[in-house]
Amino acid sequence: MDPITASPLAHGCPVLFLSYAHADALWKDRLLAHLGSLERRALLTVWEDSQIASGDDWHGDIDAAMDAASLAIFLVSPAFLRSQFIQETEVPHLLARWEKRADGLRIYPILAEPCDWELASYLKRLQVRPSNVNGPTALSAGTSHEQAERLAAVAKEIRLLLAGIRPAEMKKGAPLRPEDIAIARLPLTGEHVLGRD
Repeated sequence: MDPITASPLAHGCPVLFLSYAHADALWKDRLLAHLGSLERRALLTVWEDSQIASGDDWHGDIDAAMDAASLAIFLVSPAFLRSQFIQETEVPHLLARWEKRADGLRIYPILAEPCDWELASYLKRLQVRPSNVNGPTALSAGTSHEQAERLAAVAKEIRLLLAGIRPAEMKKGAPLRPEDIAIARLPLTGEHVLGRD
């Protein structure tokens, strides 16, 4: 049997390829916990290298997963930037697909730990997440509650991206599309509403 048809890539929902350094397994696992509800609802299939079984063609499996991906996450850290395999194999493969713009691949870099990520010219071209008014903020910053909030925000943004909602539409104050407005959730007004007239 073809390994791709027997793998999670054959489920028919968008594939998310997770590129990470093994030194960042903690952040990978925390991110996967937040993406788990999307997987359970069949909104995406996450592929990461721990799914490679003993005796598998690991390089071929990684190439097939990168080719099948609709979304690729770069879990950026010092270890990610130092990894020869990531920088010389995964990043060029995914960037080549992204630059063609033909098949709709989105690359979503997530800053896991503080590092000089701007040294990587390809990352300067991409919108690094999570971010605030001061720019990208590492997942590792702050309290465990703040870290969980950033992971939840990343998972929500990924869910909205998969639904076709553009990042500009996610921001507060951006106009809603008519199909996103539920009249039942509009605020109630008091009995006496005074207009300008």
